[in-house]
Amino acid sequence: MYFRIQILNLQGKIGCNERKVMTTETKIPDALDHVRISLFDNATSTKPQKNISIHELLSLIKNPQDKIQEQIESLRQHLMKGDEEKYKHGKKKLVAVTVSGTFSRRKTEGLLDHSGILQIDIDKVENPSMLRDKIAQDQHILSAFLSPSNQGVKALMFIPADHSVHKEVFMAADSYFKEHYNVQIDKSCKDVSRLMFLSYDPDLKTNPNAVPFELPEDNLLFDASDVTSIENSDCERAKVALEKISPEEYGTWINAGMALKDHLGQSGFPLWCSWSKSSSKYNQKEMQGKWDSFTGGNITAATLFYMASDTLKDSVDFTTNNGTKKKREYENSELLWPELVPLMREEEEPRPYPIDALGEVIKEAVIECKSFGKQPLAMISSAALATASIACQGHVDVARDSENIGPISLYFLTIAESGERKTGTDRIFSKPLEEWQRKVAKEMQNEIIESRAMLDAWKSERTALLSQIKQEKNKKLTKDYSTEKNVKISEGIKLSNRDRCDVPLAKTPQASSEDLLAFEPEKVI
Repeated sequence: MYFRIQILNLQGKIGCNERKVMTTETKIPDALDHVRISLFDNATSTKPQKNISIHELLSLIKNPQDKIQEQIESLRQHLMKGDEEKYKHGKKKLVAVTVSGTFSRRKTEGLLDHSGILQIDIDKVENPSMLRDKIAQDQHILSAFLSPSNQGVKALMFIPADHSVHKEVFMAADSYFKEHYNVQIDKSCKDVSRLMFLSYDPDLKTNPNAVPFELPEDNLLFDASDVTSIENSDCERAKVALEKISPEEYGTWINAGMALKDHLGQSGFPLWCSWSKSSSKYNQKEMQGKWDSFTGGNITAATLFYMASDTLKDSVDFTTNNGTKKKREYENSELLWPELVPLMREEEEPRPYPIDALGEVIKEAVIECKSFGKQPLAMISSAALATASIACQGHVDVARDSENIGPISLYFLTIAESGERKTGTDRIFSKPLEEWQRKVAKEMQNEIIESRAMLDAWKSERTALLSQIKQEKNKKLTKDYSTEKNVKISEGIKLSNRDRCDVPLAKTPQASSEDLLAFEPEKVI
């Protein structure tokens, strides 16, 4: 259906106001005319500002408001100048939408209605305009346009409005784009709550004849990024076990899926799907949703092997030469039952401590300490680095990136047997800190005593002033607390305020947790 949307924009002129009217046409499939999506103020917003239609979204991209257009053009200028940090920082301030549906909160659990649209992101394209025009002709794409960076392409793919298969459809779409266009789409789009920042593209393309991208028959795709490496023997044991179990009963089917996920991780999904096909109740569309709902619990790999071995016990009999009936041991029982492993893990060989990473000054000090103390290098280095951190953290900050700047503080936990000289090693390096602390405490002694005397005097004066206010209120001399007398008393409290002066501590004494809670800095003097 064709929609004509007028965007009104007031532009101030000298001596008059002129109304500028721009008109744009958006063409999308009729089935999406009444679909709504959620609009958010920026990247940090968790609650939507409002819900808008697909027509409104496309019109905002084709003819955005002046403020949004200026934002996007400014971001593109940053990239042209090579300033990616400013681009990333500014992009987070752009208005954004969740194209896959409406949300109460921006998270998967907050999905209210799926829109039947999948976001497609293709970054860092050599010729974005050419790729946009090519993708826009795809039978499943309802719109394609340039990204905010002007270096990539975004597209809206028409898919079934079913949240339970969203991730599975994304994986099929990922393969579809690799096969048809030889491009890689952003994996983050598998998240149904993925944000899409508004862009600006006056040459945005739409396709009113787009048809939904259906999940391929017998689809056994899974997310390779979630798969951890497993041994082939684990898969073989699971396959043998599944051959002895029927998927017809719902409880057995669910338990087998949970056991496979526990045993094989994401690699177990194709195996579970293949086994499930032998059931008369098999429904390919519900497989991914059920698999994603398995979150662990009491059903483990042992459950799978138990179900398989229980079936064998009930089905295999044989008769001996003397006519006695006995159970036959399954010849490949070693495939069913994993090899037992000890409860305690084997000790690993310690790796060499990276002493060269300490820098020449600290490295030489650590080596010298090791030469006469014979403590482990890791223990000595931790003590040296901790002392250096304490000495520097009041003077230097560390910038992890342009946004994360903080004190150059380090945290260490040393675990060793009693008598391994943990405290002794620490004192070798922290001794100068303790000496500095005692020196400063001595120099500040008179200042601290004077400060505490003034603080005590202020407390007494404050108590007296508060008592005056209470008496004035009790006498009900006035209901207006802004009277001259009350103002004078209140100002007296503010002017009499005193800050407490304490000894600067670089290191607290070693003590129990109870002692640390009761620790009083003034006792250092």
